[in-house]
Amino acid sequence: MKSDARSKFLVVTLLAGTVLGALVLARPNNEPIRDADAEDRPKNAASNEMKAAPRDLLNRIWFDKLPEKRSDEVTIALFFGGGVGVFDTGSAYRATFEMFEFERKATELDLLLLHDKKRAAVKYTVSACDEKPPFDLCLLLEGNPRGPKKLYGFAYDDDEATKVPWSRDLREAARAHVRTR
Repeated sequence: MKSDARSKFLVVTLLAGTVLGALVLARPNNEPIRDADAEDRPKNAASNEMKAAPRDLLNRIWFDKLPEKRSDEVTIALFFGGGVGVFDTGSAYRATFEMFEFERKATELDLLLLHDKKRAAVKYTVSACDEKPPFDLCLLLEGNPRGPKKLYGFAYDDDEATKVPWSRDLREAARAHVRTR
C-alpha cells in the first residue's frame, strides 16, 4: 500500500470510528466551559450574568441552528486553542469539513483555509445573546470567507450536552480531523 493510500485509509478508519463512537457514546459532559475564566469576566450588574469575552471563541462548538436530531444538517465551526479550526456542514452521519489555521489578535482572526490556501482577515465578536434560544452566546464573523456570518453557542458545556447530546462527539470528530492534517 502506498503512503498516500495508507493516509487515506487511516482517515477513513478514523471517521468510521468517530461515527461509531457517536452512535454508542452519546453522553453528556457536565463540565462548565467557563469555569476557569469565570472570575476574570466582568459581570453585567443588572442581571448578574457573565459577559462574553473574545477568548470565548475557543474550544466551543458554534452552530448556525439547533439540530433536533442527529440527521439534521447544520453548519458548525470550532476554533481550537492551538490555532487550528474546522468548518463542518452536514449531520452526525454525513458531513463535509474544511480545516483552517488561524492566528487570533484581540478581536481579529488571520484565517488560512488549508485546502486552497485562501487567506482572510475576519473580525469577530463573541457576545451574550438570547435571540435564538436555547443558545446564550453569539459569534459574529465579519469577512468570513466560508459559511454563515453569525453562529450560536452555549456558555456552559452541560447546557450544550443537554440540548445537543452528541455535541461531545462532534467536538471529538473535529479534533480527529485536525490531528490528520
